[in-house]
Amino acid sequence: MENPHKQLVVGILAHVDSGKTTLSEAMLYRAGAIRKLGRVDHKDAFLDTDALEKARGITIFSKQALLTAGNTDFTLLDTPGHVDFSTETERTLQVLDYAVLVISGTDGVQSHTETLWRLLRRYHIPTFVFLNKMDLPGPGREALLEQLNHRLGDGFVDFGADVSARDEALALCDERLMETVLDKGELTDADILPAIARRHVFPCWFGAALRLEGVDELLAGLALARPVPITAVVTDSRKVQPGCIFVCFPGERVDGHDYAAKAYQAGAEYVIANHPVEGVPEDHLVICESSYLAMIRMASNYRTLFSPLMIGVTGSVGKTTTKEFCYAVLSAFGNTLKTEGNQNNEIGLPNTLFRLEDTTQYAVVEMGMSHLGEIARLVRAARPSAGIITMIGVSHLENLGTRENILKAKMEICQGLPDGAPLVLNADDDLLPTAQIPGRLRPVWFGIRSSSADVRAINIHTVGEGTGFTLVDNVDGETYEFSVTIPTAGGPTV
Repeated sequence: MENPHKQLVVGILAHVDSGKTTLSEAMLYRAGAIRKLGRVDHKDAFLDTDALEKARGITIFSKQALLTAGNTDFTLLDTPGHVDFSTETERTLQVLDYAVLVISGTDGVQSHTETLWRLLRRYHIPTFVFLNKMDLPGPGREALLEQLNHRLGDGFVDFGADVSARDEALALCDERLMETVLDKGELTDADILPAIARRHVFPCWFGAALRLEGVDELLAGLALARPVPITAVVTDSRKVQPGCIFVCFPGERVDGHDYAAKAYQAGAEYVIANHPVEGVPEDHLVICESSYLAMIRMASNYRTLFSPLMIGVTGSVGKTTTKEFCYAVLSAFGNTLKTEGNQNNEIGLPNTLFRLEDTTQYAVVEMGMSHLGEIARLVRAARPSAGIITMIGVSHLENLGTRENILKAKMEICQGLPDGAPLVLNADDDLLPTAQIPGRLRPVWFGIRSSSADVRAINIHTVGEGTGFTLVDNVDGETYEFSVTIPTAGGPTV
């Protein structure tokens, strides 16, 4: 069976003067992405484009380049190596699938190397290591490997060694690899890759980038990499499945941290928690200050993979009913996703976004709040194509103090709408018409009593068990009327 084509983002990190940019240049050249091999000292390196970088001979800004190795398309990110620009390097870490840590074979592990390693561990980035400048006098392979395992931790293995010696070293890094070696006597790429993804193994290659030595071997190793498969994001330990992320939420009655070890044992690949948890290994634990913000951040990233036509609905009253009506209309035209029940908070909305699929054409998401700032976070994650505000009531008045503050909170939906997006508002509400609507949006007013509404319902009457009315639509000075019947009773549903 042919291997599927993959796309990965790989960052190149190093202590200054380790030959990082030279390695990036060599990788691009050997992969056929550039025709001429540039050099930092000649001021013609492909990724050092800024005049200040050329003058100083160092990388100041992260740059990207594209290359293909094997069946993998790589986005290569070259990062600054000087400690003064470490914030630029850390900013890049947030988008990496894998990293290549470049270490000078003459200098070995430096203090900034240890800083970079702590960052890679914090962000849980699987890492390959390239020991550069091995053509120059230095301590040698064995001494460098010993230094790596002593200064940075266990798991560094020479992937240029004899296969039997390599497998023996790998077996000491990971229990599953040990079991496989004892059972089968050898390891395959399929056996090794999960251990790399778990950060139990850090493959090492030795070479000299300036002489193109070891570069092909590094590219071949990277070509074997694969994205870490995540099957689901769950907050209920009873719904844990192999390969999922389990998010711990502290609560008054139940604390998700109490179930984290059980979730890991049941197959959760990672656990997101607010503090260390006994029974969950460090390399499978992501500690963050707020589980809510982590949940929204993951959902926001996942949302970028899809492009459905999405409607965001908020308001003090009528959100769920409005959502159901929107779903009924949109589902007649194609596959439509909706918020289940009233899961409209900082846990419920991400759970809805995680249900997006390639086949999803439309979506209706409900957004609730109890404090200022909550809808702003939700709408930036959902990024709807249009918004609806049903009305401004008194819900959560105890937190917000005044209805004017409730209006302010509901209007946060504008922050996630694209330019030109329609924002549908209730013209009969006493506060909504006073709202300051950004000029980049297109307000559409609806109502029953308001004569200035763009869309009105008049002649409301009962039809059997439902309701009938005349829909008056005012468009560009023209008025259109439509006879409408809905299968619900009462004016509020109109």
